[in-house]
Amino acid sequence: MTSNTVSVDDLIGHPQLRMRYLAGSAGGRRTVLWAQSCEQDRPWEWIGTGDLLLSTGSSFPPDPHGQVESLRALSRTGVAGIVLGEGMSPPLAPDAATVADQLDFPVLEAGYSVPWVLISRTVADLNSHGSGRQLRRIVRMYDLLRSTLSGDLDESGLMGKLERETHTRLAVISRRSGEILVEGSWTGAAEDVAAALRNVGTGASGRLPAYARVEVGVSKATVLPLDPTATLILVATPMDDRDGTELTVLEHAATIVSIFVQRLEAEALRIRESGQVVISHLRDGGSDSELLTPEFESAGLHHSPWRVGMWMREHGLPLEDLQWRLALIHRSLR
Repeated sequence: MTSNTVSVDDLIGHPQLRMRYLAGSAGGRRTVLWAQSCEQDRPWEWIGTGDLLLSTGSSFPPDPHGQVESLRALSRTGVAGIVLGEGMSPPLAPDAATVADQLDFPVLEAGYSVPWVLISRTVADLNSHGSGRQLRRIVRMYDLLRSTLSGDLDESGLMGKLERETHTRLAVISRRSGEILVEGSWTGAAEDVAAALRNVGTGASGRLPAYARVEVGVSKATVLPLDPTATLILVATPMDDRDGTELTVLEHAATIVSIFVQRLEAEALRIRESGQVVISHLRDGGSDSELLTPEFESAGLHHSPWRVGMWMREHGLPLEDLQWRLALIHRSLR
């Protein structure tokens, strides 16, 4: 174990855990941030980079083809490895063992008498000394939110600083229109994200999971919903060749962006209502500057003469996304 991280090899060497390699031992230096059980059919949609998957067999297919595909998906997600329970999980097929060795993806077996909670507590205890570093990053991120809400930092500044803290490239995308609404340094195509998400299991509710790992072009992206219906999503891709960033830190970044998004949506609604007052007054033939001045001033237009422009929505852009763009323009003019 280094001064900052716990590896799979560290856990193998822990006598209390009674674990051994079934395959993929060359990946023993993979970092383990957390260990947890997940018995979903597609566990890679529920755990992330640095997580060690503990499985009694429900999440690990019994057939060789299913095992191979599962190991490939887990490896792509950046999972640290998988631990199978002795006498509880399906036996590892030779083809799956070969693939695990090719991917340097650790497949471990824990003794029958070793409870999963013991493995989780061991990983947490070994990593506890490094929690202060992560906590400081998270505190800095929420301080960025405070600066943004107070007007000291605009959306581009917020996204840029969050990218530095999470070591990712970010963007906020609307699934209504497939448009990028808040830009970071992510340069992918929004439509590619939408296409990739069609292959993500949404369950009975039709909603996205808490986060999804997808391939966008040649990059691996993490997608996190910013609202209950996942109409707006945060897309994150690594800045370098690592498998990803710490999911906990990225989830806090999504929370911060979500709060900013809610603030911006409220601002967009206020601008729309103010515009409706002005348009209704002009449509009815009114030109009383004393009635219009408060509405213009609330929009930051303090000096006359004023001119009113109107345009058609292009490409069927949803009204909500158009309001977003106007709200961002309004913020930049203040």
